[in-house]
Amino acid sequence: MSALAPHKVGPWGELSALDNPGGLVLVPIPSFAEVMTLVNKGDGPLTEAEFDTAKARAVTIALPQSEAEEFLAPRGPDTETYGDYLAAHAARTAG
Repeated sequence: MSALAPHKVGPWGELSALDNPGGLVLVPIPSFAEVMTLVNKGDGPLTEAEFDTAKARAVTIALPQSEAEEFLAPRGPDTETYGDYLAAHAARTAG
């Protein structure tokens, strides 16, 4: 399996499957919350399959931690990375 490289852009599903020895941060473009808002047109909560499909297809860039922080700063202090969003989603849908 190939390793994730800085500044690589692609679908989250592809990038997240790569080895990440450099500890790069996967940053969604646009934010994952915005992606989910576009996907969920108000028809109620997304099914797990709909959520997984949206997550896998979402455009993402791999950035070193310092660049990710700089990139995310204009979005505000409450900006979620995919990891944050996915953890929150898992907590909301558990049990």
